[in-house]
Amino acid sequence: MVPQLSFIFVPLLAASILVAIYVYLGQHVLKRGVIFVDIAIAQIAALGLTFAYYLGYSPESTGAYLYSLIFSLGAAMVFAFAKPKEEIIPQEAIIGICYVVASGLAILLVDMAKDPHGAETIQHLLVGSITWVTWKDIGKMSLVIFPLGLFHILFFPKFYMVTFEPEKAKEERIWTSLWDFLFYFTFGIIVTSSVHICGVLLVFTFLVIPSVCVSLFIQDFKKRLVLSWVLGILLTALGLIFSWTRPSGPTIVFFFGAALALSGMIKYLISAPHKGKAILNLLLGMGIFVGFNFIISIFWPAKGKKHHHHEIHVQHGEDHHNHQENSHKKEGKIVLWQKINQKLLGGDPDLDLKKIQDMLHPLSAKERSLLWQYWKKKMVNKTKPLSMEEAFLAAKIALVLKKKKDGALLLLKIIESEEAFPMQKSDALDLLISEGAPKVDLDMEGSPKENKKALKKL
Repeated sequence: MVPQLSFIFVPLLAASILVAIYVYLGQHVLKRGVIFVDIAIAQIAALGLTFAYYLGYSPESTGAYLYSLIFSLGAAMVFAFAKPKEEIIPQEAIIGICYVVASGLAILLVDMAKDPHGAETIQHLLVGSITWVTWKDIGKMSLVIFPLGLFHILFFPKFYMVTFEPEKAKEERIWTSLWDFLFYFTFGIIVTSSVHICGVLLVFTFLVIPSVCVSLFIQDFKKRLVLSWVLGILLTALGLIFSWTRPSGPTIVFFFGAALALSGMIKYLISAPHKGKAILNLLLGMGIFVGFNFIISIFWPAKGKKHHHHEIHVQHGEDHHNHQENSHKKEGKIVLWQKINQKLLGGDPDLDLKKIQDMLHPLSAKERSLLWQYWKKKMVNKTKPLSMEEAFLAAKIALVLKKKKDGALLLLKIIESEEAFPMQKSDALDLLISEGAPKVDLDMEGSPKENKKALKKL
């Protein structure tokens, strides 16, 4: 358990900062009745990132961040100034439309980019990668969130009056549209600075669920705010601890959802005039739900079960390495290296050695050996050779695992390959030189024959 606790410290710190700001913003969102504004702005910010990715920007580049910022600020302006004076079209409908359109466009752009990891890209937009957040990520995020948090503290009376006392704001002739815009404007910047870390789902979760749970029992603003902070941080910590072998974002969302369900049941029991009848109603509802699930499983059993066992059996017979993996699964043990490997395969292709080293840090010597066996097997697979991206990732993993010879050979193959793009060759050469290879002058657009003399020096 101790390694797990040390491993979640950095993501928990990042999540605590996000909980602090989003819970405060959530108080305003709930009162304004624009519940889905956060998930819409988050999705539009993610659309900006996807658009930048489609244009060729790295997701972590400044250009991608600026595109995301412009998209989210555009959404903020729409939500602030597109309030219909007559409720012909509810504002929530406009927000919902923006969310659906942004989601559809994001999927379309990933498809148009011909991304071989399109599914992983969409998943990353939804769930983020809070497990792998670094101190650098926290620093960059804090440079945005803390000044904006201070701005909200300085002008708290104005924001509070516009949200919670709109009639008083009108009496004092406060320019409501301006303060609405400033609220959505700062909200958009905060979302942009954090959506790539925590994903769209956690943005919505942090913003709404803790405040809803506490609001069921407490109406005082200050008490509600403090208790929502405490609840949000505790649930996030639980989610991170129990996500050791699961995706962190969805696991955290599960704990928040469970807390909300429990809060709702407690509120129902407290408010019910007849406690015994209320308990029976709850038990009856749960019984019906479980009963229907049981009936479905009996009369319409899953046909994919045999296929699933067949896949395991085939893998089991491939080699001793896969036998070890299945043994681990049968014994119910954690196969941590597989989870980290999936993160590496589905994550940012431009991960540097430091980030990969941080990701592999929790692995034992045996788990590192299993990870490298997996990659060695992929390297010799002639029926499905490594792509350039996979070869570069394998080279980085090899260097981190002190397999310098294997790493250098992979980098040389990329440099010599006619299929590699000039940028890929350049990156591979830079990494090779950083590991001690001599500096050479290569024509990145030239053929291996044209670069023969320079390649010999490597």
